[in-house]
Amino acid sequence: MSGTLSIRPQPTSSSAIARVSKIAVAIIAVMIFSVGVLSVMALEKFKGTLKDLTESRIGVIAFDVQDNIEQGLALGINLPSLQNVQETIRRAHARDAKITAIYVIGRQGETLYRIPETAVQLNDVAVEQFRKLSEKDGLSSLRDVNSLNVVLPLQNSFSQTQGILIIQYDASSLDERYLAFRAIFLKQVIFFLIGGAAVATIAIWVLLRKYDVMDAVLAHSFASSTKAESGNDSFRQDGLADFKAKEREALSDMAAAEIVVSRK
Repeated sequence: MSGTLSIRPQPTSSSAIARVSKIAVAIIAVMIFSVGVLSVMALEKFKGTLKDLTESRIGVIAFDVQDNIEQGLALGINLPSLQNVQETIRRAHARDAKITAIYVIGRQGETLYRIPETAVQLNDVAVEQFRKLSEKDGLSSLRDVNSLNVVLPLQNSFSQTQGILIIQYDASSLDERYLAFRAIFLKQVIFFLIGGAAVATIAIWVLLRKYDVMDAVLAHSFASSTKAESGNDSFRQDGLADFKAKEREALSDMAAAEIVVSRK
């Protein structure tokens, strides 16, 4: 085998850093995208869970109020004529400082009872929304800008709806808890990304260094084997030339001997 062999030069420190940087940036970009999607899903899950837990806690109070009112309705007393409703919703309001208002709405959409007495009067549109919401089975809720509204129907012993109960919970407290959790969560995510990026960069650097060393060893071994093979070719070619020269000399001697024999 003959010819020239070009050996690839070893990468410099600047080129190695450039390779590590490109691969690290690609990996970090994938990490940021993946962690970002998972973070959004986790935050939305927490927001929904927080709402459900708050609704469940308010529901305990709402069911107590509903039970007290429906006991009076079961006796055949009309909702506007019940004597203990205002005191019942006052006690319920005192059970949680985040409850901003409690309303008891009649069958015609009129506000029969409310606490505090200075609470804003519900408009017809809001009352209609709550009425439709109360038609669902069990506890229902509706979130607006300022409040989480928990709604329950009030029924007599014949399962006839006589009115609806509305408990309004301060929505800003939910937002504050969500924002506090999000701040802590994002700090942990950023810490994870920084740590992951550092580990990935170091791992890539080590792997590329090992690759460069292995590449150099293989290149050196290939060059050595090529040189040895080239030397063997030269040796074989020199031996073949000597053999052919001796062959020609022997043929020449044999021809000379045949001439001598023929003359005799």
